Order: sequence, then C-alpha cells, then structure tokens
Amino acid sequence: MTKEIEPIILPNQWNSPNDVDKSSPRLLIKNLTKEELPIQGGWGYNSDNAVIIDKDDPINPEGMPFNGHSIMHAFVEHRMYIETIIFKDKENQYINVNPQILDSKLTDNDNKKFDVMKFKVTATHPNGEVHNYISEYWFDITSFFGKSGEDSYPNHSNYYPPKPNLPSGWTNKISPTEVRQNSQEAFKNGNYSEAKNLALEFLNYYTDGYMSYVVGQCYCFEDDFNNAIKWLQRSVDIDIDKTAPPIYYALGVAYQLNKEYNPAVTNLQRAIALDDMYIEAYASLGITYHSMGLLTEALEIFTEALEKNNQLIKETKESDNQQIMLSVELNSSIGRCYQDLGENMKAKEFIQKSISLIPAGEEYPLAFELLAELE
Repeated sequence: MTKEIEPIILPNQWNSPNDVDKSSPRLLIKNLTKEELPIQGGWGYNSDNAVIIDKDDPINPEGMPFNGHSIMHAFVEHRMYIETIIFKDKENQYINVNPQILDSKLTDNDNKKFDVMKFKVTATHPNGEVHNYISEYWFDITSFFGKSGEDSYPNHSNYYPPKPNLPSGWTNKISPTEVRQNSQEAFKNGNYSEAKNLALEFLNYYTDGYMSYVVGQCYCFEDDFNNAIKWLQRSVDIDIDKTAPPIYYALGVAYQLNKEYNPAVTNLQRAIALDDMYIEAYASLGITYHSMGLLTEALEIFTEALEKNNQLIKETKESDNQQIMLSVELNSSIGRCYQDLGENMKAKEFIQKSISLIPAGEEYPLAFELLAELE
C-alpha cells in the first residue's frame, strides 16, 4: 500500500566541503552529475525561487537551436534525485524513484512567463514502504518564450522504429515499418479511418509519438474528442522533450472542441511559446477565450494574430489563399468580439474588411451572417 507523505523540500542554503556549491542548484547538479545546465535561481518550488532557464547563458553553443524544454526535464530528474537520495541520510535514501506528470500550465507573474509542472513522485523507502508525494516545479521561461525558431524539435514523422524481428503475434503480411508508413500516407491523404486502424495496429506492439498523434487527430476528425485528447496527450508524454508545436496545437483544439477550456488555453499557449508565428494557434486561442466569455483577451489575441498574418502576407511574394483566408477569418472574429462588446461601428468595419478580402472562388458565409445581424 502506498503512503502519501509531505512534499520533500530542499534547503535554500547548505554547507558543502570548501563551499564548492555555494548553495547553488546549478553548481550542485554540475558537481554531482558533471552536467551543467543554463539555469539561475532556486529549486523551483514556487515563483519566488523559480528555476530561471537562461537562453543567453554563455554555455549555450552559438548557432545551435535552444531547447529550453529539454533543460526543464533534465532539471526535474536532477532535483528528484537530490530530494530522494543526496539530501537524505543513508537510512532514509529512497530507491525505485518514479515520477508521473499530473499537470502543467503556463502562467504570468510580474511580467514574467512561468511554466509550472506538477508531478506525483513514487519511491520505495528502505523500510519497504512505498511513499508518494506531490512536487511542483516553477520554471521562468521568459528568456525563450515566444522566440520563433529558438526551441526547435525534430518532427515526429522522422522517427521510425528499429528493424527488429517481427514481434510475437504480428499477423500482417507487411512489416511494422511499412504499416507505419502506410498509416502516415493515408493520414496525409485524408483517409482517416484507414490511417487510424493502421496506427492502432502498429501501436499494439510499439510506443511511438507520431503514430499516437495520428490516432488522436483521426479521432478528432470523427468528433470523438475524449479519445482524441487521450492519444494526443500520449504523443506529448512519449516525446515530451521533442514535442513540436503542431502536437500542442492539436491537443489544444481537441480540448477546446470538448469544451475543456483551461487545458485548451495551456496547450495552445505552448504551441505559441515554441513558434510565435503560429497563426492558427493564435486564432484557436482567441476562439477559446471567446468561448470562455473573455472577450477582451480574445480581442487582443485575434488582433495580434491578424498583425502577424498581415506581416507574413507582405513577406510572401506570391498570393497564398490560405493566409488570406486566415485574414478573412481573423477580421471577422475581431468584428464579432466588438459586436459582443457592444461596439457595433467597429464590428461592422472589421466584418466588411473580412468580406472584402475573400479571394475569388472562396466562400466565408459567417462574415455575411454577422454583417446581416448588424444591419
């Protein structure tokens, strides 16, 4: 039976031989593991002693993408090790330490961006008892939040399983790698039922972040949002250090469509944190805020998204209907926010702008419906 214990809290100051650690988590981790992380601050138990992830730290190699989230997860492992072993006397050092992430969210505090992660830690005490405790990690990610291209991850589609002997029970006439490739191809071609069935067959034998993403997206297209969330979250959990913005975006949209707005906001913000020109993520975040009744916040996000999209259109030499249609939708969304705020003149201005931008051959009936309501 598992016994729940109080969270283990490390001291802010400690003594070490010759003061080599100088009460610094960074130096202690370096001395224990030989790994130096680009961090400042404390242990991360709250906003006051948050772990500051420093993109501009001199140890970061120039010209290389900065992977802030992998640094965060490395720190989690180190702090957990220090909590359960290093700062314990020999009679109380734990074994079999296992973390399980319970929650993660983005928050603002004093004009700083924080990523707050909550874990349930389970470990075996030397007396044989299995203990667990809840542990929070506060990371100040201001240095890299929203910096386009700074936090780059490999694309899930580049991951292929090793080529082992066929797993026990495999009945398909083609190899697992071919099943995976066929699922990916069917997904790209919009054959979602086929893509899902092939991916689920593959996932019976392998753990794979991209295939989990495919299954989640297919469920989303079938309006089965609970299963979509389950599989998209599994994709994130499998490849947490490599999760690309589209995965967070897909998970955020699934939560939004399931009317679970708080986790929708968190995941859409994560997509934006990794790519600040991800216009679709901004638009979905605005829709989520609007659904929550946060009209001012929705208006701000839609306006920021429109400015960024207009910037992209200016930088594009050839006309891109997809980007233009995003401007159509964003102008209409801004107009709707103004309408709901009772500012009908401004609402009409943006909705008329939306209609004027619709490219030849495209349709956007919502804008005409909103204009009719105003007139």
